[in-house]
Amino acid sequence: MAKAKIALRLNEQTPEQKVANALTVNGLMASNVLVFVTPNPALTAYNTAALNVDSRLSTIATMEQNLETERSLLRESVVSLDDLTVQLAVYVENVANGNGATMQLAGFQLANPPVPIGQLPPPQNLRGSTADIDGNVMLKWNSVHGAKSYFVECAANSNGPWNQIDVTTRVSTTATGLTSGVKYWFRVRAIGTAGYSGWSEPAQKMAA
Repeated sequence: MAKAKIALRLNEQTPEQKVANALTVNGLMASNVLVFVTPNPALTAYNTAALNVDSRLSTIATMEQNLETERSLLRESVVSLDDLTVQLAVYVENVANGNGATMQLAGFQLANPPVPIGQLPPPQNLRGSTADIDGNVMLKWNSVHGAKSYFVECAANSNGPWNQIDVTTRVSTTATGLTSGVKYWFRVRAIGTAGYSGWSEPAQKMAA
């Protein structure tokens, strides 16, 4: 018959589990002194080692709680500092009246002037999808960097005539009031500081 062996599995246990197991072992061995006459190491040393780990765990738990409290206080302090910074920046801007040199005397950094964007490229990937309402077509296209708005037009055929159906700042719109079951052509162009882009490639879609 094979002899029994103790499975320690120390690498699989958390410090909390090790403390609990050590205190259990210590208590049971102390209750069976007739069996375990001369423990090596002594149970007092074993118990002290377990209590030391438990004490460190308690200290760390308290520190983590205090750290979370400090982080919360830090967030509040940062919000307060940001609010006051904004107020002070507004005051300096009013005093400086647009004079950058005066603003820099207060220690504030100046915002970079916007870089003008040239002629915009035509919007890409214009596509239509069937809407839930009769006579409607949902349209989407890719965003154009620097675009302030988009002009959308519709026609009964690819050669026109074209009619404007929307001006939007979004990259989607819904064409309404169309005849159900009829195919329509759509196109879109962007507008920025330098004017209009070219028209997108037309997209065809049947109205719901």
